[in-house]
Amino acid sequence: MATKAMTNSSASVYSIQPHRRGRESDWAVHRLIVQNPDYAWSDAVIGKLEELMRLPKGWDGYSGRSVDFSIAYFAANLLQAIYVPGAPCPSLVPGSDGTLQIEWHSAGLDIELDILGANKVECVMADINTGDEEEAKLTVDFKIVRVWIDEMAKRAADAVPAAA
Repeated sequence: MATKAMTNSSASVYSIQPHRRGRESDWAVHRLIVQNPDYAWSDAVIGKLEELMRLPKGWDGYSGRSVDFSIAYFAANLLQAIYVPGAPCPSLVPGSDGTLQIEWHSAGLDIELDILGANKVECVMADINTGDEEEAKLTVDFKIVRVWIDEMAKRAADAVPAAA
């Protein structure tokens, strides 16, 4: 289980309990360092990433691997960068090859980010209301994803009736 080891105004360090990776016989300790992880669902995201990095070999009934540390680290920082207040917490889905899929299904939008590696992301956004769909292969500029998340948050806010 992870413990939050240190927090200051610029970073938090999350320590991961030792675990075995693949065929290695030694134990590895990982730390997930995230700058300013103060977005609304940061604790839930970090906790889920830590869980996915600890999946046992064969978790999928075959030869599935846990989510790779570099992918989890990249995903945590990416989610921090694209966070929009009011956006729902994404679902985090492990790939059997150690990759990670980040998904939102809300307010008539489906947004999926397939994290294949650090700075290697395939994205798709589908608007259920209009049938429009956008795809992108991204490396360092994730503005389009933030635009999609912002639209989702706006739609979700518009769907909530104003208090009388």
